[in-house]
Amino acid sequence: MIIRDYLSLRKLEVLILKIKSIIRAVVISIVIGYMSIVCILYFSQDSMIFINQTLTNAEVKIINSQFENCEEVRITTTDNIKLHGWYVKNSELKKAPLIIYFGGNAEEVSNFIHYKDSLKGWDIVAINYRGYGLSEGKPSEKNIFKDAEYIYDSFAKRSDIDNNKIIVMGRSLGSGVAVHLAYERKLAGVILVTPYDSITKVAQEEISYIPVSLFIKNPFDSIKIAPKISTPMIALAAENDTFIPPKHAIKLVEKWGGSHEIKIVKNTEHNTIQNGEGYWESINEFLIRIVESLKSE
Repeated sequence: MIIRDYLSLRKLEVLILKIKSIIRAVVISIVIGYMSIVCILYFSQDSMIFINQTLTNAEVKIINSQFENCEEVRITTTDNIKLHGWYVKNSELKKAPLIIYFGGNAEEVSNFIHYKDSLKGWDIVAINYRGYGLSEGKPSEKNIFKDAEYIYDSFAKRSDIDNNKIIVMGRSLGSGVAVHLAYERKLAGVILVTPYDSITKVAQEEISYIPVSLFIKNPFDSIKIAPKISTPMIALAAENDTFIPPKHAIKLVEKWGGSHEIKIVKNTEHNTIQNGEGYWESINEFLIRIVESLKSE
């Protein structure tokens, strides 16, 4: 009897050890799997944020032939990186008002030139980010922000630009660049299209099981500086945007330090908002109000 009980106890101990071993192996596998996901996200995040679209010289020639009053622009930054884009003469004034445009994370900005007729009376500057189009270098939040300031400074000092009437317009990723520029430079107005409060917050919503803020390298934290900006702003969000849901735009607008408004463009998505009813009308009404407010100063 005693021997039988002893053997049963030994079997139970062996079983418990096996169970502990299995649990330990499962826990280790989960930890390794989790850390692997974190490592993959950390080292691949740049390629997920910056989906650079390149151009060939032949494609640039085609673009140049499509548009009148469209001039190729090459700007060399302080760290000797050559940026490439376009300056569209869209105003008949000797000193023209100017819109500086910053595109989305997968956008080559020559596409924006197609909308120049929707912005009549305003010259347009659209320069590709580093690594996009024919621009050299590698994109990062720090580099793009510095380049935005340099682009502004380059055009603000031109004799054919009215530097009291410079507007910045940013779409998607570019909305964060526009917010930064509004914080660092004097602007007449800010136009934000499908903007976010921060890339960190948007990413955290998509990857809820990982603390994104601990490893993200390019947070684009627009909401942090929004209360310190007094420049008038309009935000346009797509009603059915699943990439950057409108609530992120609303949170940013609520924190804006200057006069602000938001338009939710009905029946549109992230990449179709420009086709929505009232989109261009809202932008042009904002531009008219900006010009009128400057007259009264």
